[in-house]
This record gives sequence, structure tokens and C-alpha cells, in this order.
Amino acid sequence: YALFSALACCCCFIIAHHLIGYVMLQYRGVLGYETDLEGPAVGPNGISSGGEAASDILASAEVLIREGKHQDALELIRAETGAHFTDPGLSGRYYHLLRLLNRHDEMIGHARSYLELLVRAGSMDTARNVYLECAAIEPSFNPRSPILFKVAASLSEVGNYRASLEAYDRFIRVSQDVPMVPKAYFLTARILSEKMLEPQKAADILEKLIRDYPDHEITPHARRYLRGIENQ
Repeated sequence: YALFSALACCCCFIIAHHLIGYVMLQYRGVLGYETDLEGPAVGPNGISSGGEAASDILASAEVLIREGKHQDALELIRAETGAHFTDPGLSGRYYHLLRLLNRHDEMIGHARSYLELLVRAGSMDTARNVYLECAAIEPSFNPRSPILFKVAASLSEVGNYRASLEAYDRFIRVSQDVPMVPKAYFLTARILSEKMLEPQKAADILEKLIRDYPDHEITPHARRYLRGIENQ
């Protein structure tokens, strides 16, 4: 009898595990991994229109940097661009100069537009690092909602689950009217259940999602996922 009970529990766990996987596979498109971003397109080399001019400015700044004239390099870039960037390379150099000169308030302010360029260019490694650095310096740091959602998803993809959960929580707190909020709840529950091994917390979040967003497109899938957790 004990053997039969153990086998039955094992079968229930396997079925529930596959049910969760089935839900994720079937509804991956609904989760909104591809968030539209407005703005100029950036090519594979990270250079948008005006890239040649940006390269010239960057080359001039690099001369000053090699001479140890970091403040002069910063002022050169600002004078030539007005601190408005379409090139992620030049924007990144400006960001790092601000950091080097301990101008953290300006760095945080600039990071929002820099992250936009990085995400559009697909430079998610750098985007993650910039986000984490700025969030550590300024707890209220919030990029634009679509950017923050992308960064949260990217952190999860590379296994930084705690930082991903924090980013999704930050997204939810500052984006209450954004249609992606229920999807952020769903992805948070998935991380808690599958990666952090905290199914009860995941279930609580799914129940809140179902209660607060009964008509959202993700809600039927949240119900199925919740059943999978409850059957484990």
C-alpha cells in the first residue's frame, strides 16, 4: 500500500509538472515577450542614422580620455549632442564618463534613455548591468515600462531570478494601468514556482491575478497554471 501511494504521488507530480509546461508552451505568445518599442531603428552594429557623426564625436572624446581629460571628454560629447543620443556606443561612453566622475544624479537620468537604445539594439547584457547598477544606486530608479519589462524578462533568462522578481515587482508598482501588469504577475508566479521552489507564494500571486483581472487574456492560463501547482 505504501509503495502504491508513493507511485500515485509521483504520477500526480509528473502530471502537474507537464501541465505547467503545457500551459507555458501553448500560451508563450500571449505572455508578451516581444514588447513594441517606439523610436529609431538601430542596425546590427548598434549604429543608427547619424552613426558616422557619432563615431567622429566618439573618436575625439577617446583622445581626451586617453589624456586623462575625462571632464573635457564629457563636455565635448554634451556640446556636440546636447545630451540627446541615437547611438548606443556614444550614449554608453557618456554614461561611463558620468559614472567615472561620480555624477550619479546625471548618470541615473541619462540611464533611462541609454537603456532604450540598448534594448532596441538587443544589447541585453549591457542593459542588465546598467539597470542593476542604477537600481543599486537609486532605489526609485524606473526605466520606461516596456523597457523595464524587457529587462525583467532578460534577468530571468540568464538565471538572475531574484533580480528578475525585483524588476517585475518594480514594474507592477509603477505601471498599474499598463496592460502588461497581469502578465508580469504571471511570470512572477512562474519564477516563484519553478525556480525559487515557492509554490505557495506563486499560488497567492496567481489568485490575486485572477481576482483583480478576471477578464484579462492571461487569466484563463493563470487558472490552469494554478491548478497545476495545486495538484503537485
